[in-house]
Order: sequence, then structure tokens, then C-alpha cells
Amino acid sequence: MMDEAALASHNQTSPSSNSRQHYIKIGKRLREARITQGLSTQDLSDCTRVSRSVIRALEAGDQTRFPEDIYLRSLVERLGKALGWDNISQELPSVKVANVLPSWYNPQLTARFNLGVTEETPVQAYMSYILLLTGLVSSLGWMAFSEWHTQAQQHNSESATVKSQQCLLNCQPGQKETGAMPTVSNGIEWSH
Repeated sequence: MMDEAALASHNQTSPSSNSRQHYIKIGKRLREARITQGLSTQDLSDCTRVSRSVIRALEAGDQTRFPEDIYLRSLVERLGKALGWDNISQELPSVKVANVLPSWYNPQLTARFNLGVTEETPVQAYMSYILLLTGLVSSLGWMAFSEWHTQAQQHNSESATVKSQQCLLNCQPGQKETGAMPTVSNGIEWSH
């Protein structure tokens, strides 16, 4: 087991402990700035939306009541700016990110859903590109054919309508027809 001196030495050398000590010093300076400006902790809390208990803990150096380092950093920056301490972010300890992956990330689970394809080879990339282009050209061709077919049908139906109208104009009652076309008059069909 570690004795108290070794534990204290370990706590002082750990990065979290060093940054916490730095925050204690900053908390004392923030307290001095607040008192110099004649603000109470309630006034500062109202201005910054930082709870009074956090302000008091920071000013008193009560590490047990400090939030996590990233939150503490944000709160100290907000308090410093409210007290006119513009360069406070430069005085804060740097944030060291130990791990950028979330705690729930499991690379073995992710590999299971990878389907065995680790990276594309040039042949696979070219084949994918060729298939994509073939599909695109086929789609454009089909769309053009459909448009042409629709226009041809419309043209045929329009010409059939025009021919039937011409036939009706040519086949009026009392006129002699040339050919075997029946004449329609008053709903009665006459053949000549």
C-alpha cells in the first residue's frame, strides 16, 4: 500500500492534480477581482449563470466540489470575461485529450459489420465507376426513348383527330362522295 507521502506525491504529479492546483490559483485571483469590483457571488452568478456554489468552491479552492476539467475550464473563462479578465483562456492549463474515441466504441464489433472489405482495390474502383456510368447512360437513354415515344403517340393521335375532322367536313349530307365512305346525317348512316 502507498503511504500518505507517496500518495500526496502521486497526486501532485498527476496531470489532473496539476491542473486543479492551477485552477485554485486562478480561483483566488477571480475572488480578488470580484471583491475589487464590489460584486457579490450572487451578482456574479446572475451575470454569468454560473451557480454560486461553483463560484464559492472555485474561490475557496475546494477541489471536491469542482466539476470535470472541461466544464471547469468553461466556467472559469465565463467568470474571467465577466470580471474583465480577457486573456484568462491563455492562463488556463491546456486540455490533454487522452482518448478521442467514445467509451462505448468497440473495434471488434465494428469489424464484424465490415463484411471483409478492408479497402477498395483499383480494379474494384474502376468496375464501380464503369457500372455507375453504364447505369447513368442507360437511364438517360430510357428517359429519351420514353419522351420520344410519348411525343410520337401524341403526334399520331393529333393527326388521327385532324383526319377524322376532315372526313366529317368532307362527308356533309347532300354532297356526293367519292369512295365507299358512309355518310352520317341526323344519326342515320347512309352508304352510297
